[in-house]
Amino acid sequence: MVRHWLGIDVGGPAKGQALAVLDDQRRVVHLEAGLAAEGLAQSLVERWGPDLVVGLDAPRQPAPAGAVKAGRSCERALKRVPDLRVNPQWTPAQDGPWPPRLTWMVQGFAMFADLARLLGAARVLEVFPSASYQLLPPQAQVTWPLGLVGRAGRLRLDLLDAVCCALTAWCHSRGWSLALGREDEGQIILPWPPDRPSPEPTWHRLPSGP
Repeated sequence: MVRHWLGIDVGGPAKGQALAVLDDQRRVVHLEAGLAAEGLAQSLVERWGPDLVVGLDAPRQPAPAGAVKAGRSCERALKRVPDLRVNPQWTPAQDGPWPPRLTWMVQGFAMFADLARLLGAARVLEVFPSASYQLLPPQAQVTWPLGLVGRAGRLRLDLLDAVCCALTAWCHSRGWSLALGREDEGQIILPWPPDRPSPEPTWHRLPSGP
């Protein structure tokens, strides 16, 4: 069975989710936008099989209850990566107020749980395409048939982000990744060139993933 790497840009209930699928030759074989979150995990496994690695552009879980600092440790670490220009959204604490504009995060939590139940937590990664675009190694290239763009509708930024999420998951499978933050709060996985050292000792270069 062929492995696939999936990227999902979580857009929330109104906008829907954008999906990109890479095959084992790093070809973009599917693009789709406006997908509902409910039932999506099950439908992806049914269509593409169980040998999947998924990168989601959303937080895995809320910040710990009673957290004093803004966001989670992985989001704070992201701001410290040298020469990286990013502006992460801070994930509110579990017991804090949740403004309506962050409904997409809550939907992301449910999608992480659904996918982890079907695939195992190690195959479901939190990624951040705004950072990935700046860090993808030269080897991380994709083949993208132009006909897919027409079938997916106009080429929107969320579809590009979904491709970037999938490519980040592919890098993780190669061992070209770095984990930021504490595992118990959810880690952000960055693509990391194989010859580039980790900027901080507590940020772990990861071995080849699933």
